[in-house]
Amino acid sequence: MKYFITIFYLLVVSSCSNDLKKVDVNETEMINGIVYDQSVPPYNGVPLTGILVEYFENGQLKFKGNFKKGKKEGVVDFYYENGQLRKRQHHIKGKITGVMKEYYQDGQLAFKGTFKDNIEHGPYWNYFQDGQLFSKGSMKEGKYDGLRETYHENGDLKIRKNYKDDKLDGFYDEYFDGVLWFRWNYKKGLRHGLRQRFNENGEIEEEVCFLPESPVTLLDKSLCDGIN
Repeated sequence: MKYFITIFYLLVVSSCSNDLKKVDVNETEMINGIVYDQSVPPYNGVPLTGILVEYFENGQLKFKGNFKKGKKEGVVDFYYENGQLRKRQHHIKGKITGVMKEYYQDGQLAFKGTFKDNIEHGPYWNYFQDGQLFSKGSMKEGKYDGLRETYHENGDLKIRKNYKDDKLDGFYDEYFDGVLWFRWNYKKGLRHGLRQRFNENGEIEEEVCFLPESPVTLLDKSLCDGIN
């Protein structure tokens, strides 16, 4: 019985979605962030509830989005002129919330991130056009927060670093051919403490110090003793 109720619910939702009014962007007007439908008499406009569409000059779909009471609600899609999906967002009460994806013109995924109330918040991934991962990390209320990694096109790790409140904080590692080459330390966006250089066997070849008050001056390693 539960199975049939579920199927019935999905059919109803699908039917309602198909019945939503479709309005061309040229038949609307935006006032104070609200999209008004002016496609029906008396043409003085009511907040749009339905599907808003926009087209390129060649007739290809450019934009398609669900609206409720004049604000984006649900899935909103943007397209390239060749018909390929460019970006897909999810909205709640007019604000991007949830997963957003962006694509290259050939359809390959370029970006995937998480948003909350129009602000990037949560994990994200960026990709090269061939599909290889370019970078990944996490955002907190629109700011870099935590581990971020970037990669070469061959998949080898390039840089691994840590952020706090949108500033470098902690380790900053650089790799060459997949092997750790340099390790820097940062605090509140400034070089702070030891910088180490490694050889191909992972052994430390050089250690120098950056004092907090002189972040661009290399100093003797011993001066880093006691720096937190």
